[in-house]
Parts: sequence; C-alpha cells; structure tokens
Amino acid sequence: MCPELEKQASSVEGNAVCLKVYKDSNCNDATYVGDVFDLKLGGYTNFKEFPAYANLQDTIYSVEPCSNTTVTFFEQNLLRGTNCTIQMRAGCQNLCPELNNNFRSFAGQTDCVKMWTEANCKGRSNNYPTFPPANSRFGWTAASVEDCVATDGDKSLTRPLNVRRPTTGLA
Repeated sequence: MCPELEKQASSVEGNAVCLKVYKDSNCNDATYVGDVFDLKLGGYTNFKEFPAYANLQDTIYSVEPCSNTTVTFFEQNLLRGTNCTIQMRAGCQNLCPELNNNFRSFAGQTDCVKMWTEANCKGRSNNYPTFPPANSRFGWTAASVEDCVATDGDKSLTRPLNVRRPTTGLA
C-alpha cells in the first residue's frame, strides 16, 4: 500500500472482487479487519457512506486478495430450501446433484458466476452477478459453474487498486 496512505484510507476503488484488509504491513491474521467486496461496481467506495465498511476508515495498513470465494445456490427464492455451496477458486465445478441443475436464488462472496448449460463448463454460458443476492420466480438451469474473475480477463486483478483519502471536506 502507498506509505502516505497507511492508516489514512477513507475510500477505495479497483476491480478486485474481494480484498482482505489488515491493520499491519504484513497481512498478519491477528490484525485482520475485514473484507471489502465488489470494488469495481461503480466508482469509489467511501467508507463513511457504507456502515459495513465504517470500521475501515483510517485503519487499513495492508491488503491482499481473498482466497475463499464461494457461491451458494438455493432451490427456493429468498435463499431458502435445499442449498449447496461451491468454492469458486477451484475452477470449473459441476452443480451439486441435490439441486438437479435447477435453483431459484443464489448469493456469493465473489463478484459474478459463469453458469454453463452442460457439465464440465461446456455448452452455452452466461455471467450473473452474485451481490446483491439474486432471486427468480422462474429460476435458473445450470449444470456447471465457474468464477467469472478467473475466466474473464477484464475482471482479473490486473488494474491498479486505488486507495485514497479525499482532499475535500469529505474526510
């Protein structure tokens, strides 16, 4: 992180799906503060404007990408009923057999999920955001899924992360 912003960050922007933030320079687990999700979804995230991130104001010293990103699929709307959770960093994953390739809601700790019509990530695919949670009266059909971040170059951690402190009276 930029030395001039250590423990002075008040907003963040980037294309990272999830960042773990720490109060020390070595990303030590004992100083873990929390996770920031979906940084690329529309400009700077001002920590004061989002209660979930208020504890990050003036505390971030170091950051690293999250490695435990998951998506949970549910048989019913509103994240209810039989469900299965899939680790998205493991590459292509077939949907859990208990859902019989059909589900009506899903949510995750990744920015988007690529859903495939056939097992082993074959056939047609579509990308869907996982935050906020998605619901459908008619549901979705997918035989396999994978993380859009791992498959789509425009969503990978290649662009710089911008952590900043406002220069106006917003601090």
